[in-house]
Amino acid sequence: MTVIITGAGGLLGHRLAAAARHAGHRVVAIGRAAQPPAGLACDEWLPGDLADPRLLRQDWKRLAGAPVFHLAADTRIYEPGRSFAPDATAVTATVIAIAQRTGGRLVFFSSAAVYSGPRTRRPLQRLSEQDETAPATAYGRAKLAAERALGRAGVDAVSLRLFGILSERLATSPDRGNLVQAILRAWRTGCELGLAVDDTGAPAIRDYVHEEDVCRCALAALAWPRGDAGPIIANVCTGEGVSTVEMAAAAERALGGPWRSRLDPLPGAVSPVMVGDPTTLRSLLGWVPRNRTAEYWAQLRTTLAPGPGSSASGPATPARP
Repeated sequence: MTVIITGAGGLLGHRLAAAARHAGHRVVAIGRAAQPPAGLACDEWLPGDLADPRLLRQDWKRLAGAPVFHLAADTRIYEPGRSFAPDATAVTATVIAIAQRTGGRLVFFSSAAVYSGPRTRRPLQRLSEQDETAPATAYGRAKLAAERALGRAGVDAVSLRLFGILSERLATSPDRGNLVQAILRAWRTGCELGLAVDDTGAPAIRDYVHEEDVCRCALAALAWPRGDAGPIIANVCTGEGVSTVEMAAAAERALGGPWRSRLDPLPGAVSPVMVGDPTTLRSLLGWVPRNRTAEYWAQLRTTLAPGPGSSASGPATPARP
């Protein structure tokens, strides 16, 4: 089968393209660059800006039946003043149109950032797909708007609400304000690591999923029965919370330490607790991802240059969970 991947050069795109190729699919990747990124496992590269409707001039009928994995997104979610709405709306419209032309399923990589409300506070409760979606961030609002656009368009679609992602590419990708990246920075330079806590002083908690499991879920979604009432929505999560302190401790065990750390209050728009309920995912897959935090850090250690800079000095390193 031929599959189309937007955002194939991004954090998860590389991994999904490789997983799709390994599963025997032919990969058509879409990106803004004139040439595909180095190492990308794709059979065909289509250069173009998804926010530009001129991309639709391609002969999409030659890819009849091809599903579309939509990963392309601006992920600078913690950058002050970021506005996601204009580009996100145009990109969603283009991707929907591509799926309509090919007639394949559209698998949209959404986010747990669409959730808000009591279950993102304490006491810890798992978020289900039926919980309140009143996102407090522009990134979450853009993801929710895209989900709703899929529903209005009536396309055969699946929205995967991703929780925290454990990706090897975080070690080399541009800074996203991510906790994994902040831990690596502290390990490499010896600078102080900031660990997010809520207004009670309790560490923030997240549900982390390994990128391999995310890709397995995404490819499996191609075979899920079509939803009767619109797009299928499923949390991609483990159902297990990992605190900022626990994440740092797991990294320290794998990488060596200790390093200097401090507790940082969470910004008002960032939820203290984000743990998913995997019940829907289990019903669709027959399994759910497990917590692979310790395994992730052990794997990552084998790819990193030896020797932490524990004696180096540097500025404090704030991080989001």
